[in-house]
Amino acid sequence: MGLTGNGKATTPPIVIVNQPAQGSIVGSGSQFTVGFGVSAASGGGTIVSYVASLSLDGGATFTTVLAGPGAPASSGINSFIATAPNTTTSNAVVKVQVTDSNSLVGTGLSGFFTIGTPPVITSVTRTKKLFVSGTGIQLGAVVVIQGTGETFTLTEIDSTDFVIGKGPVGSFGDRIRDLSNPFTFTVRNPNGLSSASAVALR
Repeated sequence: MGLTGNGKATTPPIVIVNQPAQGSIVGSGSQFTVGFGVSAASGGGTIVSYVASLSLDGGATFTTVLAGPGAPASSGINSFIATAPNTTTSNAVVKVQVTDSNSLVGTGLSGFFTIGTPPVITSVTRTKKLFVSGTGIQLGAVVVIQGTGETFTLTEIDSTDFVIGKGPVGSFGDRIRDLSNPFTFTVRNPNGLSSASAVALR
């Protein structure tokens, strides 16, 4: 513990942000839980309040206030419900700053997590190729076969329509035609967000 000459504590509270977890995914515009633990400095002041903010650029700037300033906090586990902005990023970070009764401020940061809108599959057509239509499907998205984990790259036809074609003879490529009938799959975007399951019938 650090003390001034008059015996006043100089060590700020310890803050650990454990929610959202590193690598987790939060839907754009959805609610999510921010959880953080606080420990007061030994012999220091009591925990008073906190302010929490959100960075969309890996912690370079924190432009969105999620709670506070002045929101009440206490030693131990704290949590609150926040609302994610309607945007997409894979470098979101939450910062929580806790103030004690000595006006000392401790800071904690979450790990990087993703904010985004998952793709939605609206129709599936299977012939010798697999045609997938939907919204929020990004360039570079893949079809993930449930049960095996095999992935096939989707080729864009237009903004809502995608296809997996037959790969070169003798190549694993995108040979979707050889899969069993029916099969279940999801669409996964490059940002890690996945659709609900869909079924492909021949």
